[in-house]
Parts: sequence; C-alpha cells; structure tokens
Amino acid sequence: MSLVDFLNVYRQLFTNYLTHVASFTAFKSKYTEQYGAELLELVNETLKIPNFQQRLLPGISLRELNEQRTREYLQRFAELKSYIDTAFPENAADMKVEAGAGYVRAARTYKWPKIQKMIVSVKAFLTTHAARLEAEGFMPASFSTETIDAGQTLDQGIFDYSNTKTKRPDKTKELTDKMKAILAAGKMISRDGKLIFKNSDIKRRLFILSHIKTTVLGAKAGGIKIWVRDVDEALLQPGVSIHISALGFVERHYMTDENGFVKVHPIESGTYTVVFSKPGFVTRAVEWKVKTSVSGRLKVMLEREVVEGSQGDL
Repeated sequence: MSLVDFLNVYRQLFTNYLTHVASFTAFKSKYTEQYGAELLELVNETLKIPNFQQRLLPGISLRELNEQRTREYLQRFAELKSYIDTAFPENAADMKVEAGAGYVRAARTYKWPKIQKMIVSVKAFLTTHAARLEAEGFMPASFSTETIDAGQTLDQGIFDYSNTKTKRPDKTKELTDKMKAILAAGKMISRDGKLIFKNSDIKRRLFILSHIKTTVLGAKAGGIKIWVRDVDEALLQPGVSIHISALGFVERHYMTDENGFVKVHPIESGTYTVVFSKPGFVTRAVEWKVKTSVSGRLKVMLEREVVEGSQGDL
C-alpha cells in the first residue's frame, strides 16, 4: 500500500471516529471531537510535506536504495575497466587509477565520501576519453551518458541520506514523527472501536482497517504476485529490486524475498511499468496490466550480464 493509500485509509478511520465520537467519549473521556479533528489535521499536514512519498519508500530505506545504486554503479565501473583494458593495453593500470579504481574497495563497504570522489573521477575520465573510446568502437555510445547520469543520481541520494543524519533542517524527522503519531492513534481507535461496537457488525467494520482499506480503494484494487528467476539456471532470485511506476501513480519500490517472491497488494487497476534490477543481471522492464479485484501472476526471467575482458581490481 502506497503512502497516499495509507493516509487515506487512516483519514477514513478518523472520520468514522468523529461520526461516532459520542460513543467513544462514553467509553473513555479522553476521546473528544477535538481529538478527532486534530488527527485529521495531522493527516493533512503530512500530505503537505514536500516529497513525502519519496522520503519513506515502502519496503526499502534510503540507505538501502543508495547501497543498491552503489552496487549497480560498481558493475558499471567493472564494464568501464574492461573497455580501458581493450583500448589502452599498454597503460591500462594508470588509466584505471585515473578513472577512480582506487576507490572501489571503499565503495564496496559503502564509504559515502569515497564513493562521491569515485563519481567525480569517473565523470572526469569519461568527459576526457569517451569520444575516443566511442569513435574507435571500444565503448557503446550510450555508456558514458548513462554512467554519468547514474553517478549523479547516486550522488544526490548520498546527499539526501547525509541530510537525514545532520542537525540541518530537514522534513524527514518531522514526517517520521507524524507517521508514528498517526499509526499509534489509529491502532488505539481501531482497537477500542471494535470493542465499543462488538454487538454491531455494521458499526464494528467501520473500525477494522482491512475493511476500511477495501472501502477506500474500492473495486479498483487488484494485486500482483511476482516471481523472479535466473533465465540460465531457472533459480529463484532473492534481492531483486522491483520498481513500479505509472503516470499519476506514487512510485513503489520492493525487493524479492529469499524465495524470489514479492506480493504487491492492494494496487489500483491500470497499466504499470515494472522494472527489475539486480547487480550481475541485465535490467528488465515489463508492462503489466492490473485488473480489478484480481491478483495477477507475473513470472520474470532475468539474464546474467556478460562483461568480456574484465579483470580484478588494482
């Protein structure tokens, strides 16, 4: 469930509370109309925090996302080294140092400042030598631009993550505090609402989160069950990053479990782009249509990347 869906579910829960606030007040005096109004305002304030969806990615933290991007960037660097070995056989070692090979070991342990220095080195190297490497057929034409873009994305992610660990003003802590408050209040109201209306199935359902979720998302909701395998060995692949996007849709990020499986539910009906990536495999994008009230089965096969002529680190 996306953060927007999550907040809309809790908005409806708090609205149901206000509709029956008299019964809640009779149960416990702390339940007042003002309390319900404050909770609704809390939801609205959370929605107004800039980029709040991106600050709390479902299923993957900002650090985990940066680690994933680092692994993918190191895979690109391995490709770059193979191009250097082919294009500069006599002084390949020096050229790889110029490109940033000295930062590889630190990058593998996620030393962020070293990774940022590596990004700078790679960009400088490609800016200087890409034209020759491409013209002479040693490197694909798109590799330089894509690698520089990947570096900029990783660098921005590192910057954003660093901001969450400093005393500089940042909305991430505010967002986290608000989400915790909404969760705590929602859990309490749901629990007590089911007790208060235990003799009325209709009213009791108004405080069951799973029922509210179905009501809020309506019949538009569906689901996707995803399995990812290695095309060569047909092995289920854990740790595959899955990115789901569509026009007007809050992007979602998932990762397959130890069985190469992930379940996406609920998700509104419509057509989505589902991107699968994992270091050592070719990234694959699939168009998938989610149907109303149906959990579709998506089985994807990933091909292993083949980097010819790659050598070990210096």
